[in-house]
Amino acid sequence: MVGTNSPVSVRLDVDTRERLNALANRLESTPHALMRQAVAEFVEKRSTASSSSNAKSKLKVITRPLRIVSLHVV
Repeated sequence: MVGTNSPVSVRLDVDTRERLNALANRLESTPHALMRQAVAEFVEKRSTASSSSNAKSKLKVITRPLRIVSLHVV
């Protein structure tokens, strides 16, 4: 549905969360707004690249252990 938001949880390590907060402050934005923009841009980029046979191989997977900070994105 257009105009309907769906809550999503994102778990970030402490360092990433601190960097996200600092960036949001510097840009006079919110961490929430930056995460929404980042996800939208990632999905758009990957959606247009999905016709490429190498699209899956270009996806970087994070495999290192993370220190968890819980976020709730709405």
